[in-house]
Amino acid sequence: MKLTLEELRKFPLMQKFKCVLSEYPSEQLKFAREDEDTVFVFSKGSKTRGWRKSNDIFLKYYEADSYETVKEKENKKFYADLKKASDKLQKSGLWGDFKVVLDNLLNVSPEDKDSIYAIWRDGLKPDRTPSEAYKPFVEKYPFLFNKDKDGVYQLNYEYVDLISRKELGLKSMYFGTFNKDEKIEIKCAIADKRPYSTRAYTSYDVTFSYDAAKAKAWYSEEYRGCGNGHYYIALDENTALFIEND
Repeated sequence: MKLTLEELRKFPLMQKFKCVLSEYPSEQLKFAREDEDTVFVFSKGSKTRGWRKSNDIFLKYYEADSYETVKEKENKKFYADLKKASDKLQKSGLWGDFKVVLDNLLNVSPEDKDSIYAIWRDGLKPDRTPSEAYKPFVEKYPFLFNKDKDGVYQLNYEYVDLISRKELGLKSMYFGTFNKDEKIEIKCAIADKRPYSTRAYTSYDVTFSYDAAKAKAWYSEEYRGCGNGHYYIALDENTALFIEND
């Protein structure tokens, strides 16, 4: 859809969103607002190269969903994935403490989630304290907040990490040629509460480990021959949830 200037300015600065050139609507591109006057449109497939456009030029030649529509789509998938992750933990018995976090977040409305994150992301005006900014939400969602030594409410970092994501970050674990057999082994180990670990070599150096005593499991994909990569917690024998890149 064609955006108005008012609608364009609702998009947060320096975040990427999908757009299309009106003449070629089948070709997906991405854009980011740089400031109040300019937009950067990324070349297809590039994370850095592209074209800087004034607001007027961008609005004339490009189309994008409104920010409200984008957030509605993102939140619909985010909450569906939250429920999926919670259900998987319920069945596997893993990560009981983290399941509580997911279940708590399922009780936060999408609108409140976005508002709370915006307060945290954008910081506070000089005349407002965290307690004042978060006050409308503290009674509704006490699990989201901690008090510091001065009695000031701060957002619990466990929840910041999740609500800051556009996507929850679920993925299917992959162990290469014997992927199906490896997942059977993992499923049986979890069911029997037997410690289990394994390695596999795909385009990554893959590691999985299950600590039966703690009822926790981890999955990682490190770059070949390197100690850096992508790190997850395993929700069951099939699915992992992203934690961090290192």
